[in-house]
Amino acid sequence: MNRRQKQAYIWHSRHEDYKQRIRQARRIIKKCYNNYENPYIAYSGGKDSIVLSHMVLSMYPDANVWHWDYGDDLMPRKYEKEVLVNIHDMGCKHLIVNKRKGKGENTSSGYKQFFGTIAENKDKYGWDIGLIGIRQQESCNRRQTYTDYFMNDCCYPLLKLTVDDIWAYIIKNKLNYPSSYDLMGDYEGWDKIRFVTFNDPEFDTLENHHGIFI
Repeated sequence: MNRRQKQAYIWHSRHEDYKQRIRQARRIIKKCYNNYENPYIAYSGGKDSIVLSHMVLSMYPDANVWHWDYGDDLMPRKYEKEVLVNIHDMGCKHLIVNKRKGKGENTSSGYKQFFGTIAENKDKYGWDIGLIGIRQQESCNRRQTYTDYFMNDCCYPLLKLTVDDIWAYIIKNKLNYPSSYDLMGDYEGWDKIRFVTFNDPEFDTLENHHGIFI
């Protein structure tokens, strides 16, 4: 991200509506930890989970963090390493990493592994709620599906944040993010890029998919 873009996000972080949404996200995090005994943070390594993890860890340094490694064929080791370095740089003390087994074309098996691993970890570690970095602004489907901060044993503190809020928080707090964002940020627009898997059939139906950005 160039200097001019960073300055724009710094200006955004000074707006009162941004500050109100950040305060509300922190209130939801506090409510979650006040009402549940053993939460965990779902950390993908993308921009939203970076913001969520930093917020929670700044309030609860001993928070549990769970990361799903999509495997060698869907997530190049360069970016996976960055994801792990970034969460440790945020002060994470309790990180659980589970790695996907199998090849990229077997997505149905991957989904079963993903949700099965969550269930196994809940049983093993006694987790009673997951903090997830989902935002309503991302799509109409998400606005219709995620209508409350607490749903189905999950907590969504970032629900009302905008993509500009996310980048403003990252730049303001000088947080590291995967270098893959810089590959397409200026070309596609920083409000459009996402950190997703490479060569994944899940995204074959999406126009202009470049492997990691949609």
